[in-house]
Amino acid sequence: MNKTKEKIYEEVQENTKKWKDKGIEWFSAGEIGMRLGISRTLASQYLNEMVREGRLVKTSNRPVAYLEKKILEDLYPDRNITDTVEKESLEDGKPGEKEDCFKKVIGANGSISYMVDQCKAAVVYPPNGLPVLLTGPTGCGKSYMVKILYEYLKKENLIPEHAKLVTLNCSEYANNPELLTANLFGYKKGAFTGAYQDCSGLIQEADQGVLFLDEVHSLPDKCQEKLFIFLDKGEFYRFGDNSKVCHASVKMLFATSEDPNAVLLKTLLRRIPVIIHLPSLEERSIEEKKEIILMTIKNEEERIKRKIRIGRQVFNALMNYRFDGNIGQLKDCIRLGCSNAYAENKENTVDIKLLNMPNYIIREAGKHIDDTRTEVEMLDLDKIKNTKEQKYVLHLYDEILKGYEEYYKDGRDFEDCMKMLLEKISEYYDYLIYQKQYMNTRIELLEEMVNDILKQAEIRYSLKRDTNKERIIVRFLCDYTQRLSMFRQWEQEHIKEIKKCKETFQINCPIEYEIADNITKQIGKRMELQLGEFNKILILLHVHSVQQTGSTNNIFGVILCHGCSTATSIKDAANKLLGSQVFEAIDMPLDIPTSEIGERLVQLLERENTYRDAIFLVDMGSLEGIYEYVKGKYRGNIAIINGVTTRMALEVGSTILEKQELKKIAETACKHNISTYKVFENKEKEDTILFINESDIHAARSMMELFQNSLIQNIKLKFIPVDYYSLVVQKKDAPIFKDYHVVAIVGSPDPQIPGTPFIPIEEIIEGSAKSEINKILIRYISEQELEKFNLAVLKNFSLQNVIEKITILNVKIVLDDVEKALEKFRKEWKIMIPNKILIGLYVHICYLIERLVKKAPISTYAELETFQVEQQEFISVIKKCFSDVQRRYSVEIPVSEMAYIWDYINLI
Repeated sequence: MNKTKEKIYEEVQENTKKWKDKGIEWFSAGEIGMRLGISRTLASQYLNEMVREGRLVKTSNRPVAYLEKKILEDLYPDRNITDTVEKESLEDGKPGEKEDCFKKVIGANGSISYMVDQCKAAVVYPPNGLPVLLTGPTGCGKSYMVKILYEYLKKENLIPEHAKLVTLNCSEYANNPELLTANLFGYKKGAFTGAYQDCSGLIQEADQGVLFLDEVHSLPDKCQEKLFIFLDKGEFYRFGDNSKVCHASVKMLFATSEDPNAVLLKTLLRRIPVIIHLPSLEERSIEEKKEIILMTIKNEEERIKRKIRIGRQVFNALMNYRFDGNIGQLKDCIRLGCSNAYAENKENTVDIKLLNMPNYIIREAGKHIDDTRTEVEMLDLDKIKNTKEQKYVLHLYDEILKGYEEYYKDGRDFEDCMKMLLEKISEYYDYLIYQKQYMNTRIELLEEMVNDILKQAEIRYSLKRDTNKERIIVRFLCDYTQRLSMFRQWEQEHIKEIKKCKETFQINCPIEYEIADNITKQIGKRMELQLGEFNKILILLHVHSVQQTGSTNNIFGVILCHGCSTATSIKDAANKLLGSQVFEAIDMPLDIPTSEIGERLVQLLERENTYRDAIFLVDMGSLEGIYEYVKGKYRGNIAIINGVTTRMALEVGSTILEKQELKKIAETACKHNISTYKVFENKEKEDTILFINESDIHAARSMMELFQNSLIQNIKLKFIPVDYYSLVVQKKDAPIFKDYHVVAIVGSPDPQIPGTPFIPIEEIIEGSAKSEINKILIRYISEQELEKFNLAVLKNFSLQNVIEKITILNVKIVLDDVEKALEKFRKEWKIMIPNKILIGLYVHICYLIERLVKKAPISTYAELETFQVEQQEFISVIKKCFSDVQRRYSVEIPVSEMAYIWDYINLI
């Protein structure tokens, strides 16, 4: 059980009955987080989880408030409490009632939520709303949306009770523009043959209400001109009468299945500020398509007063068939099936079987025959409707983030975290295998595509593969594409947590992250879809679960030999004996031009496209000559060895698998074989500033982001967060110094690296580091840009900003607690603390509190025993002054952490 989550739930539950007394703002994520001493982000994550679990509801107003659902149901027993309610409806005692009309619009909270919001905003705009043009293919629901908007206007009392919805399908008058104009604007007696008296038109009829012009592209140009005058002034002339001005107050809605820019006058389009495109049925999520099918059958149940069941084959075919006529054709298809089934059986239950359906549905069903079923299976509508698939997928996402949060906060071992996450993935694999409710024709196409991408990854990264698990990835991707809006909404709600999670995997599993990143990009390109960052994490977990070693080779091997298949033969033999895909091969027939060999090698390396070093084993030729082909086109270092044999390939391959360095591999190979080698170093050392933090690398990364955000442009200077303690131990021997030219280190405390400038974070906050930073940056940006940077630093590096960025604690509360504790200490110790050191203490102690909350204190300190013996008084004073802090956060400051506070005090 997650204690923090349950603590939040208890807080909401305890106060929901008294929400009117406390005020709705009391229940916002920020206020709840502040009261419980946790960050707003973490509070929001758990609150939204509990909304999805059905334990809480939230308000649609800002700030969003969260209330306990069961208590609200008891308070309002005659109301259906939904997941989202309006604050005003709670005050009226009618929670959720204001949204009733849009509940009938499938996708109003999904794929078309943005369109619905735009429509609502447009029609309520005073005085008469903004004209709205709905576009989209025939049958996508434009007319239905107009009907719902009309209901919405009446419910909100935005139009009088007697106001009408007047509809005109302009295409019915496409061949008679005069009659269309007369019907729309009205006409004067004698205006045309048959006009025996004055007649008001549809605009007049719709006065105070809504006028809907369907297929508006059929309006002739003259009629469009008269219409935009009406839109401008609310005035018009009847057909045949240019003397008497008529007036009407009408909310105007239009619809067209054509491209409005191609069929409407620009002067009319300029007067329609809101143009909304409704998606086709194919563009809707699979969940929404299912809801439309179920809603249509439910409506037929009410029409014929009979219970209806549907055959599984019929349901699968309806789900998979591409309806060119969209929702309209789908509904007609279902109604025909219902009609045929009803004619066969007028008993209490009507069963829609395959032969009741149109021929095109029967043909579609033939593509999805399930040979394992011997009997016709009839599905109950309620059973289909109650599927938890959508929530299950989101539950998986939540569980992965929750597992990561536990690792992040509790200081758990990363491998334990990975083990737990892989168990969650495994459960989802089982779910997809056994619980799927319908078959999908896209799966075969996706499977072929993903299989091809993973084959390339297998060769490139020496991956092991599990075809069963790969099929599950395909199933998941299929679901993802068809529930895109749902997933995107979830990702948007958890954007900060996903970013932290991704960074953790990038640091702890760099090779697997690189593999997952490449696979995700390749799948995205093939699918023409931007896959979210969270999918990258899921694919990383898949890669980790099937990898034997959990990492790939740090060196990329290529064998190049003359002859039709010599290189391939050596490669195949070596890889087979090594039990790993270490090498790739390029065969060089004797008659092929050398330039073509060079092009093939460059293409191979471009596909590799990583920072891995490479080793080329060649049979003959100039080593420098081969290097000339790839010079400047590969980012890693390259070693080239002459005189390749199968024995040499095995020896080199073995040392690659042992993760030895490039130069050592080449030296060893040439000692045991009659050959020569050359190493070409391509990696130019980039200038970089390192960011460190005693707490953890996440805090260092956050500090780095504050620094980067202060720059208005990219510069030729890299920023890298690094682990503080590894830097302290390894000093200049740390790998980062081999790969980069380190121009400065920023953070806290000083790792004391000889010859490398250090800029304390407290000096940046205080402002005294300005000249030191300017000395570094002036080499990369102009004086004018430097001035803008300095202004941005003043804003971004306030003490509150820094603490908020690098801790999960509630900033306002923790700074207040630290201030009180330090003021007590200053009086007890009888010292004045300079501003620079005071800021350093603020930052250090905030880190300290977070470390203790996460149960990851610093337990080591040089000469800790000596400190404990000699500084008894200091230890006693710290315990006394920080007693309130320890009580609030349920922590105890260990002596090792007190020793680091002592180091700060000694700087005074």
